[in-house]
This record gives sequence, structure tokens and C-alpha cells, in this order.
Amino acid sequence: MPFTAATPSLTDAYLHEVVRRLPSKSRTGVAHELRGTLADMVEDGMSRGLSAEEAEHGALEELGDPARLAESYSPGPHHLIGPAHYHDFLE
Repeated sequence: MPFTAATPSLTDAYLHEVVRRLPSKSRTGVAHELRGTLADMVEDGMSRGLSAEEAEHGALEELGDPARLAESYSPGPHHLIGPAHYHDFLE
């Protein structure tokens, strides 16, 4: 599928998947940080002889699952049942 103004880039789609899982107050900052990190990673890949597309794919693969990356930016515990209620759950 060719890129058009209406078609987001892979980077844009990836960033959307990360930030939609974050609290609204931190979305802009995280998106800006990740966009810069991805740009650096793509530039590094291109300096090693990869095409822009190959470098972008490699960078996104290296960052991994957007949901897991979003977890690393969200504060607090990430479990469904807290330790205080676990034994009640088992009963």
C-alpha cells in the first residue's frame, strides 16, 4: 500500500499503539521521546547501509510489542488482583 497523507507511517501507527495505552497527561511527552528515539535508531540503521524502510522495520522490531513498551512508561503495579486480595480470590 503506498503512503498517502491519509495513511500513517509504520512509526506513526506504532506510536499510536503505545500512547493510547498511557494516561492522557503523559501521551505527548512519551510520543515525542519515542519519535526521537526511533529517528535515531533509523538513522543508525541507515548509516550501516540499510534502506530507510529496513531501518524503520528493524527499529520497531527492536522496541518490541507496543503494549509492553507502554507498560514500561505507566506508573504503578500491573496486576489484576492485588496481593491484599489474592487469597480471597482463591477461595
